[in-house]
Amino acid sequence: MSLDFTADPERKTVAAPEPPSLRERGWGVIASAGLHALLLALLPLMALSRPIPPPLPPKPVEVEPISAAELAPSPASPEAPVLAAPPTTPAAEPAETAPPPPANGPIEATQFFASQILTEDKRLAQALPTLGNDERVIQLCSIEALEQIKAAKPDFAPDTLVAYAFGNMNVAAGLLTAPVAAFRSRRKWWNVSLRCAVATDYSAVTAFEFTLGDEVPEAEWDAHFLTAEDAEE
Repeated sequence: MSLDFTADPERKTVAAPEPPSLRERGWGVIASAGLHALLLALLPLMALSRPIPPPLPPKPVEVEPISAAELAPSPASPEAPVLAAPPTTPAAEPAETAPPPPANGPIEATQFFASQILTEDKRLAQALPTLGNDERVIQLCSIEALEQIKAAKPDFAPDTLVAYAFGNMNVAAGLLTAPVAAFRSRRKWWNVSLRCAVATDYSAVTAFEFTLGDEVPEAEWDAHFLTAEDAEE
C-alpha cells in the first residue's frame, strides 16, 4: 500500500487501499474454515476431559419432637357444637297383668237378681214384709245366692241354701255374713261362704260376694239336717 501526494501540492489526499487479491482472500477463507472445523472436533474431547463434580450430600431434615400433651386429643372447641348421641329408648317392658281370680272365688257380683225375683213371684213378695228385719235379710240374701251361683257356675243348678249349715251366721245393719253355708244342686250339697248387703227398705240386694267350697260328703248330711230333696217331695 502507498500514499500518492502528486495531485495538488496544497491539498493532500489519501488514496483508498486496494482490495486484497483473490488469492489472498482464498487463503483467508480456507484458514477460517479450518479453524472452525478444528474447534468443532475438539468440543467433544473438551467435554469428556472436564471433571464431573461429585453429587452434593442430602440436606439434613430437622425433626422437632412432639410432647405427650400434644399427642393427647384436643378438647372440642367451644364454638363448635358437640353432637350428642341420640338417647336410647329402653325396651318396653311387658305390662303386668293381674292374675286370674281363683276358679272358686271370691266372686263379686256386678248384677243383682233378688228384686227381679220378687217382681215375678207375687206370693214371695207378699210374704216377705211379714217377716222380721233380720229374717228378711236372710231371705233376700238366700234368693240372691242361688241366682249368683247359677250365673257364675252354669254347671250347678242350685235350688236351696242353708246359711247356718256348718256354723253360725251373722246379720247386722242389713249385712249378712255366712262363712260356712251350704247349697244343694242336683241332689248334692256343696260348701259356700258368702257376704250380702241389702237396701235399707229391704227391697233389693246391693252387694254380694261368695266363694265356692268342696262337696259335702253324704255321711255328714244328717248331722247338719241336709237332705237330698224337700220334705213334701
